[in-house]
Amino acid sequence: MRGGTGRPAALGQRAGGAEGRGPGLLSGTATPRPPHGGPRSPWGGAVAAARVLWCLLSSQAEVEETLKRIQAHRGVVATIVVNAEGIPIRTTLDNSTTVQYAGLLHQLTMKARSTVRDIDPQNDLTFLRIRSKKHEIMVAPDKEYLLIVIQNPCE
Repeated sequence: MRGGTGRPAALGQRAGGAEGRGPGLLSGTATPRPPHGGPRSPWGGAVAAARVLWCLLSSQAEVEETLKRIQAHRGVVATIVVNAEGIPIRTTLDNSTTVQYAGLLHQLTMKARSTVRDIDPQNDLTFLRIRSKKHEIMVAPDKEYLLIVIQNPCE
């Protein structure tokens, strides 16, 4: 938190929607159907996309473009990027909702990662998907960031 505003440093920066739809999460990739055969999901290559997003993308413009492409998928309600400390650094939601989602999902993801490692120390959490009556929340954890996408599963 900075300046006593109660807001994380970069929370005011929003990753708005993009015009048009790309072929997939990253240029040149198609969004395959999920295993259950349901509607197309922005998470066709989520694990790979998260890795590429933070490991291979060299510029801020490319990160923003990828987030906009994810946000442009049908049914996507919001995207949030959270740093390793659980502080949201990019969002398409209002401040209070973002802080609530970021804090709770960071805790849940760290607990899930710990559980996976307790079961098998050689293993690691690569993706977390939560489906409720209203939304589907997908989390792609990485070493430094969590990529959170909230979507309406009915669309």
